[in-house]
Amino acid sequence: MKSRFVLELIINSIVILLFLGAGISVFILNQTAEEYSYILLGTISIIVGVCKGVIYLLNGGIHNHKNVTFVTSVGMIFLGLFFFLGNKDIDTLCFGWGLMELMIGLIEVYIDILETSEGKKTAPFEMMVNIGSIVFAILLCIKTGDGLKAHLIFLSISLVLNALIHASTIYKTIKERNNND
Repeated sequence: MKSRFVLELIINSIVILLFLGAGISVFILNQTAEEYSYILLGTISIIVGVCKGVIYLLNGGIHNHKNVTFVTSVGMIFLGLFFFLGNKDIDTLCFGWGLMELMIGLIEVYIDILETSEGKKTAPFEMMVNIGSIVFAILLCIKTGDGLKAHLIFLSISLVLNALIHASTIYKTIKERNNND
């Protein structure tokens, strides 16, 4: 049980570092990020999809407060493959990432609302980050007049928000673990 807990924390930490590193890289390296965005987003999508799948299996395939589901993990893997094999246009990549983020963000907010209605405490910070993720997902789906620069800024913010969401997951996991001990 303890080794499963440690493994889950390690996997979530890797995911956080991936999202945070990618978000900062896209923000700092605008022009280079445009050229390699399909590799960056494809790699992140596949690795995070596999990590979420492993966490799902570690939890016995049950849906829990970490909101890790088989559908989102498989969806991220397929999206990553699409990024690698599909169109390398930045608008298409941002649209695909935005749709995925919108889907996951809506699921997260819905589950937060369900948990709140069941009497479980949902962290206001987590709810705000999930709503922020939805807002930036919508902005990624809309083709802006500012073009590439705006999309890359939205993308970098979306990636950093994902890091915060996973950090919140680690916090909740540790807090739940301490309450059970």
